[in-house]
Amino acid sequence: MRAAIATTMSEMEALAGRWAALADQVGARHCAQPFWCTNWWAHLGCGRLHVVTVESDGALLALAPLYRERHLGVDRIRLLGSTFGPVSEMLVMPGQPEAEDLLWATVLDDTRWVADLHGYRDFAGDRRPRRPDDVRHWRAEIVDLCRTIGTTGSVEAYLDDRPASLKRKFRRAERAAQEKGADLEIIVVTDLDGVDRHLEEVGRVFEAGEASNPRLQFLSGEYRPFTLAALRAAAAEQRLALFLLRVGGEPAASAFGYRSGTTLSYSAPRFDPRFGWASPGHQILRAMVEHAFRTELTEIDLLHGDLAYKREWSDGHYDLLRLMFSRSAVLHAVYQAAVRAKAGGFRGLLGRSTSGTPGHGTEGEAADHSGALVERPA
Repeated sequence: MRAAIATTMSEMEALAGRWAALADQVGARHCAQPFWCTNWWAHLGCGRLHVVTVESDGALLALAPLYRERHLGVDRIRLLGSTFGPVSEMLVMPGQPEAEDLLWATVLDDTRWVADLHGYRDFAGDRRPRRPDDVRHWRAEIVDLCRTIGTTGSVEAYLDDRPASLKRKFRRAERAAQEKGADLEIIVVTDLDGVDRHLEEVGRVFEAGEASNPRLQFLSGEYRPFTLAALRAAAAEQRLALFLLRVGGEPAASAFGYRSGTTLSYSAPRFDPRFGWASPGHQILRAMVEHAFRTELTEIDLLHGDLAYKREWSDGHYDLLRLMFSRSAVLHAVYQAAVRAKAGGFRGLLGRSTSGTPGHGTEGEAADHSGALVERPA
């Protein structure tokens, strides 16, 4: 068993096939898939690649999708895609604890570095983040909650179990559509030709949505080349399901769906406020749910944000963590102080502090999703 670090694009691309298979096997989200990571790095990355791998007899047992950069006077390691707030993780083949230990040890093989992994997907039981025994300087903070939808069984039973408030929204939208004589049409794009055919309409939805509620314009400026490359790469690998709603023939709402393993992630939803009467976001989500059941996916991940509309659809959730650790006590303290100074106070220091078994978090941390400290070794 040996560890290595890919530091060039060609080295990262050479891993793509085995990397994708490992990410699918462990149920990682699309932000940990090579189609997404390589395109993010090619178009938006900065610093130096730091993709750590552990192999044995040619088999890829573990992989950490990371990069290094200089920040606040410190060399730090981050998850690939961090400018977008990814939902990512270390990829470890089940039943390979030695590979996992070697992976984490290699990530911090230099006392001059600090790791700051914001957007790390939390797990239950044995899949909780594990740190090397000799890394004493470690913090883990809950920063968000991600809602999920289970898509096994019957779609009719699932939809019937939705809250009455959601069903009323659909009835109102249907009545309004009939009164206006406007057809509601859903298009699901999964291939390269479809991306090119419908991109202009999706762009119009983004323009209208961003004008009324500015967030991140993925289809213009510096983000456009990355977004187009990611959509096309996902389509080429049969990982894309792009949803477009037309109301009366006009584009009204859209969302990107990226598949990894048997999970479809719900990304970049936007809608034109002129069509708010049609509950466009909910129309998109219903189409996504029906697509997931129809294509034998097992889960939809609604990603960041415990928002009210997501609660109407979800039947599960998990926590999103920020992990900060270093082999150097001084560097760990200096970096945390710099983060606090920049942010005006680190939320984790103000939240509920608990203690537990090193490397396995603590009991009860899921009760607070706005900065609870899930582990704080002395």
